[in-house]
Amino acid sequence: MSAPSASAPDEAAEALALYQRLRQDAEVDSPLGRALKRGLGVCRDALRLYGPDGVVVSFNGGKDAVVILHLMRAALAGHSEASGSSQRMRIIFFEMEDEFPEVASFVRESIQRHNLDCISYQVGFVEGLTKCIADHSARAFVLGTREDDPNAAGQSDFCPSSDWMPPFMRVNPILAWSYADVWAFLRTYALPYCSLYDAGYTSLGKSTNTARNPALMRPDGSYGAAWELTDGSLELLVGPDVGVAPEGI
Repeated sequence: MSAPSASAPDEAAEALALYQRLRQDAEVDSPLGRALKRGLGVCRDALRLYGPDGVVVSFNGGKDAVVILHLMRAALAGHSEASGSSQRMRIIFFEMEDEFPEVASFVRESIQRHNLDCISYQVGFVEGLTKCIADHSARAFVLGTREDDPNAAGQSDFCPSSDWMPPFMRVNPILAWSYADVWAFLRTYALPYCSLYDAGYTSLGKSTNTARNPALMRPDGSYGAAWELTDGSLELLVGPDVGVAPEGI
């Protein structure tokens, strides 16, 4: 696990300020406002049902994982203020071969910046989740799954794990979010994300199976930023010989 950061008090104050702003913006009748209301509500319910000690956030450095990281930071700050207690947010990170250096660096920076309690594994998802449940009493995992993801079929905001996995509750705060919602959230609140998204990547997996999105290629051969993609259905568009690994568990 990671050691506490010297900036923990500042992090707590910043997270609470984000929570207050998100709660206010969630009352606005707009695409982002509606997305915030549902997403923040799911995070708050997860903390109410399972408690901070029972909830673990899946974080792999991808854009969807960044969204749930900050939704949960905010929700936990609100929960802590209401309960009069203080709790570091616990994340689970699966280290993998052929990781982009930029992703690994971003994950490390995020852990330090937000004083995260990181549980890291170099094993498969099933083995890692089983260990996390046994060693840390985890009962619910917050995931960055969206309805357009290959593994999202049949899921809901709260969804029990598949029968081939250990028993836990999948918490899906951004299940109904669109690609545009993700980038509206990150850019509206000036939240940091992996630099690869400014270099033409729209979804991140391993460095060996992830390519820049050809839909973002400019006439001069350079690439636009991920948030410039106006058609979310092209998020996973890749060349004929390259696949894009889905984000999250």
